[in-house]
Amino acid sequence: MNLNGKVAIVTGASRGIGKAIAIELAKQGADIVVAARTQKPPKNIKGTIHQTVDQIKSMGGNAVAVKTKITNAEMIEKMVQQTLESFNRIDILVNNAATNHPEHFKDINQGLWDTIMDTNLRGLVLCTRA
Repeated sequence: MNLNGKVAIVTGASRGIGKAIAIELAKQGADIVVAARTQKPPKNIKGTIHQTVDQIKSMGGNAVAVKTKITNAEMIEKMVQQTLESFNRIDILVNNAATNHPEHFKDINQGLWDTIMDTNLRGLVLCTRA
């Protein structure tokens, strides 16, 4: 796949599947916006937006890190603005950011359920609209 000249925003790209997607899109020639919350790794969690950007750049790709909490509409608007300022366009959106908790459905309290739905559904809608 040739993505030269294309610009991709990948949410949740500080680690895991999002990071792998961002790196693969960069290998295919896309400029990448690495969007996630993690700027400094918390205990027992590896990966930051800056480490993903550094890895892409070390391969010869072009990427920028944008701290984004996908449940926050204002941060999403800023993500879009930073993307346009950096690359002048948006061609691809990968709504990868998500959360889950290993509890049985009947044991998940309402606050946790709201967090899951805000991240996995509301965040997807906000990013896509923006």
